[in-house]
Amino acid sequence: MGKYTKIKILIFLLFLLSLQAEISGYFQVSSYMSDFNKDLRILQIERLRLKFNTEILGLSAKVQVEQGAFSSPLFYQPYLTGSFLGEGNPVYLYKGEEERFYFYIDRASLSYESEKFSFTAGRDRFPWGKARLFSVLDIFNPYEPFALSKEERQGVNGARARLYFSGFSWAEAVYVKRKAGNIYGGGIFFSVYSFDFQICSGKYFGKKFYGGAFEGDIKGVGIRGEVVKFERQRSEYTLGFDFQASPKLYIVGEILRSNGTLFPDIKLYAISSSYEISPLLKFTLTGVYTIPESKILMLSFEYSIEENMDIGFSFLYSTKDSYWMIPRIFGTATKIYF
Repeated sequence: MGKYTKIKILIFLLFLLSLQAEISGYFQVSSYMSDFNKDLRILQIERLRLKFNTEILGLSAKVQVEQGAFSSPLFYQPYLTGSFLGEGNPVYLYKGEEERFYFYIDRASLSYESEKFSFTAGRDRFPWGKARLFSVLDIFNPYEPFALSKEERQGVNGARARLYFSGFSWAEAVYVKRKAGNIYGGGIFFSVYSFDFQICSGKYFGKKFYGGAFEGDIKGVGIRGEVVKFERQRSEYTLGFDFQASPKLYIVGEILRSNGTLFPDIKLYAISSSYEISPLLKFTLTGVYTIPESKILMLSFEYSIEENMDIGFSFLYSTKDSYWMIPRIFGTATKIYF
């Protein structure tokens, strides 16, 4: 499909939806300074995100598009936008060595839902897993966990069907077409007392897998875990906890053991805390220690100037021998919602 065909399809979709759709979104301007391998760079991104939601013949229709300008090498893109997969397939209206002006369709799906059945097809996000930070079961469209700006988890082309047994249990089948190939799987989701469980299996780019996840609460402390076994590999897992330590302090901790499927072959310990200084000001601090040894620190502040306007500051630091080759970045962002 050529560039101009995509533009015509986009214009037509937006025209149809704008006739009766609920329109929302945001505009964000972000500036970053990065020092990686003694390469000092000033980076900038402008993002306009539009969301159209409506109903067509009893079906829920959703389209989300992003357009913007990018001033940085592509190496930095996952850390600045969360576009971990490179599946956005953007249309570049201008494409220089570093400066780029683009748009792409991140969501374009139709959904049907009844009391016992639901179905979604198109470009959307299909999440699995229970982890808060590093999920080994989020196989269909995982996100970059160290992204400084990942408000929107990237969409992929696929379909999902659910058959509900009750409000807390259902069977689910998912098929996703990615650039590297097909992923599909099925699972059962159910609850026992105060715990939620997921049991699943399928194929990940031709490799069979099976796994499961759980999430529950014990005396005010949330605990969760995930495990997945891919063909001819040892098991990968995530174990974690979270709790509200005080009305203003929320803490999350996780251990990750990966074999390189979604994350590098690594063992990782992470702890993150979010503190609400006031109803308008919040900061989050995340520390990560990995084996092979490297240390990563993320710090962010977010302040709401108005009801629909936020400003933020973020900092990502990694040791020079970081196993994940993560750049050190300081950034600011201003976001306006509408």
